[in-house]
Amino acid sequence: MSLRILIAEDEGAIRRVWETIFTRLGHSPKGVSDGVAALKALEEEPFDVLVTDLKMPNMSGLELLEIIETNPSFEGLATYVCSGFVDDPAVFQGLRVRGMIRKPFKVSEVIKYFREKLSGD
Repeated sequence: MSLRILIAEDEGAIRRVWETIFTRLGHSPKGVSDGVAALKALEEEPFDVLVTDLKMPNMSGLELLEIIETNPSFEGLATYVCSGFVDDPAVFQGLRVRGMIRKPFKVSEVIKYFREKLSGD
C-alpha cells in the first residue's frame, strides 16, 4: 500500500535523500523546508506519515509535533523524528512519536527501518 509521506527537513540534500528513500519503498513523499510549511501542507492535503527534523527555521519540529498532538484532524498521522540533537527520548513524552532516527544515518538502515515500520500502517 502506497502511503502519502510528508518530510519536514530544512537541509535540501537530506530532504532529497528522504524523498528518494520513500519513493524506493513505493510511497508518495513530499518534502518541505520547515514546520510552518509542514503545517500548511498537512492542512491542505491528507498525509499518512510525517518525518520531521527538530531544528528548523520558523517553527521547530517539536513545535510542529505539539500542534499536531492538539489538533484532532491529525489524529491518524504517524509521526517520526529524524535529528542529531536529541539524547533523551523523554522529550517526546505525551506526543504520538512512533520512532526516532538519529542523524547522521545510513540510508540502508533507514530503508530497512521504514520497510518494517510502514508495512503494518
